[in-house]
Amino acid sequence: MGNNWEFSFYTDWREIEEQDFLDRWIKIMHEASSSHVFFHPSIAKAWVDAYRNKYDIDPVYVIAENDNAVIFLPLVLWKKNIKSGYIKVVVPVGYDIYDYHDPIIVGDIDSLLYDSYWNELINAIRDAKIKYDRIEINGGSRSVTCGGWKREEEVCPYTNLGAFADYVDFMDKRPVKLKRDINRRFRRYAELGDFELYVYGKDQQKEAMDALYGFLSVHRKRWPKSHETGVSEVVYELILRYGLDSGVSHFSELRMNQKAMSWHFGFRYNERFYYYMQAYEEEYIKLSPGKIHLALLYKDAFSAGDQIFDHLRGEEEYKDSWKSADRTLYEYSSNNSGLVSSVKLMASDVFRYSKESVKSGREVECYG
Repeated sequence: MGNNWEFSFYTDWREIEEQDFLDRWIKIMHEASSSHVFFHPSIAKAWVDAYRNKYDIDPVYVIAENDNAVIFLPLVLWKKNIKSGYIKVVVPVGYDIYDYHDPIIVGDIDSLLYDSYWNELINAIRDAKIKYDRIEINGGSRSVTCGGWKREEEVCPYTNLGAFADYVDFMDKRPVKLKRDINRRFRRYAELGDFELYVYGKDQQKEAMDALYGFLSVHRKRWPKSHETGVSEVVYELILRYGLDSGVSHFSELRMNQKAMSWHFGFRYNERFYYYMQAYEEEYIKLSPGKIHLALLYKDAFSAGDQIFDHLRGEEEYKDSWKSADRTLYEYSSNNSGLVSSVKLMASDVFRYSKESVKSGREVECYG
């Protein structure tokens, strides 16, 4: 396989919304050996539709081909406002709230070929006359040795469910303290009434949206900063609507006697469960509903045949008792060296726009 890549850029929203492009996108996702949910068309569209309504963003979707390999990466050119010095930044779709931004790869490529892809991609963006001041790509889970890349501070803890026979075997291998606490709380829940993990289905759009508003209200009280702009709530609404239709969004409640105690908003895709956002009613804090909800989601993941339970970004202490390992993340940053861009970036550094953690506001305090 040669090292020269051929790049095709899609920079008009109309062509991206055409059925032919969507069909190819879906085909690439299906043929890729390890595609992630955040670049699934429905989840990417949720972010794009919400952000286009509030911010000035243009598409820079890229398909690279090299002999038998195809790589798809949806980027956007985000034109920032005065507080950011009006800089133009090329970032991945979902840049600020999605965890992974690995390109979708069809074909088997080694590290040298992967490095060559990134080197040639950056050059291709410049050659395509895309007027940017900075390129920022975060959430990569595959190491890149070419310049501009470095490890992120956060990791993504995960559990390899395939290493266990079933949920019982998994729980049997948890720390003794956790096992005992889970069993004790299950007994306590049974004494209090009927409890269940309730998962909203594709045909329950209205009921799910009503529940989502309750979830977001609780989440907003706990993490108000993550809701300041209002755009994130629109994204979550669209994620639920589009994701339920496509079968990749997973929205559940821990119910006691038909009343919601806790909510979880995540994804299931490609035999991987994504533990994305969770919140619980403060009145139930002594019952640790977040912890029980998590245990039931693990049980649900085993029943569904998932191979990975992904806790996503953050090294919260509670994850240590559940995870198998950590997934290292990488990020890239490069500035346009032109005079105009240099001046704009210098002005931007004075104001220093807020670049909060992708996981900001989504930390889960399961243990009450």
